[in-house]
Amino acid sequence: MNQENVNKLVDLIKANRNYPVEQLRQSALQGGASEKDFNAALSVVNAPVATLEYKDVGIRFFALIIDTIIFSILFWLFMKVFSDTYVGSCNSGFHIGYLLQ
Repeated sequence: MNQENVNKLVDLIKANRNYPVEQLRQSALQGGASEKDFNAALSVVNAPVATLEYKDVGIRFFALIIDTIIFSILFWLFMKVFSDTYVGSCNSGFHIGYLLQ
């Protein structure tokens, strides 16, 4: 499969969308393209395009609340795991979550 040929065939198919696929296939094959390249180009042209949908403020706010809860739980776990550990088994005086006086 030659990517350059596939790109040319994609342009050909997009420019001639009003013609039947079989007619475009025959034209491409007569022009020297391979069946494999044409099928690859056809799959590129027919690939679904990702679209973004607008979600209203209520859904987005609810998602923010859920994200905040998840982040808070993860932060709490991080604090529990690392608040009393010492780097290199030495008392460096550095404690995450504690104020030193």
